[in-house]
Amino acid sequence: MSDVKKYIEKRKQIDPEFTEGFESGYASFKIGVILAQAREETGMTIEELASRLNWNKSTIFQIENNSSDVSISILEKYAREVVQQLIIRHLRKLKIESILIQKLSITSHYCLLYVPCSLFSGEVY
Repeated sequence: MSDVKKYIEKRKQIDPEFTEGFESGYASFKIGVILAQAREETGMTIEELASRLNWNKSTIFQIENNSSDVSISILEKYAREVVQQLIIRHLRKLKIESILIQKLSITSHYCLLYVPCSLFSGEVY
């Protein structure tokens, strides 16, 4: 265990306020890192994502570096755009021919259904 980890563990044991602050701060940091990694996996730059969402680059930077100060609705918009781009990128890799995306109103998440066109014999059902 590194010296930093030892220090953190010691402080957590003796200081409940430190523990609470550390845990919430770490969770926010982790969310930002995960979102940045997802964006990078799409191949989008901060500038491209900001343009797609009609936001300033500073908003994207804030989300990826200090998500604790960002509202849930902003995080949701960011995540939705990145997830859509990830889906599109992965489907292109898989060479899926036909894609249907249906928004589920109950959960506000996306349900992805795909059917290769080669399964159809020219008839539309």
